[in-house]
Amino acid sequence: MQAQVTLRESSQVIKTYIQNPPNVMPRFYEGRNHQGVQRRIYPYPYDDGLTTKTEEVDYPVIFLENEYILLKITPEQGGRAYGAYDKTNDYEWLYENRVVKPSLIGMLGNWRSGSLAWGYPHHHGPHTVENMDYEIEEHTDGSKTV
Repeated sequence: MQAQVTLRESSQVIKTYIQNPPNVMPRFYEGRNHQGVQRRIYPYPYDDGLTTKTEEVDYPVIFLENEYILLKITPEQGGRAYGAYDKTNDYEWLYENRVVKPSLIGMLGNWRSGSLAWGYPHHHGPHTVENMDYEIEEHTDGSKTV
C-alpha cells in the first residue's frame, strides 16, 4: 500500500538579511569569469547590495508530506526544496537554513546557501533566487506534483 500524500500551502517566518536594490544599469561582459564560465549577465542586473540589516520575513512554503517524509518547497526563494525530514527517525536529511543570508558567489551576485536549488543552466546561476511560478497537480493514484 502506498503512503497517502498530503499537500498544503502555508508560510514560514525566517530571519532574512535584507538587500539593497541592485543597480538597474545593465552590465555587459566585463572580462570576468564565474566558476569556470564567462560572466555574461545581461540583461540581468548585478545584485550585490548586501547589508547587515535583518527582518523576519514570512515566506510562502509548500508542504508535501506522507507518513515517512516531510518536504518543504519555497517558491519565493528560487523554487528550492528548502528542507526535508525523515519522520520515521526524526532525521533532517536536507538541511533547512534557519536564516536567509545572501552571499556574493552567484552568477548575478546574490546567492543563498542551503537547501536544493535549481541550477540551470549553471550552478549558482541567474535564477536560483528568483520567485518561481508553480502549479500543483493531484493525480488519480493519490500522488501529487509541484
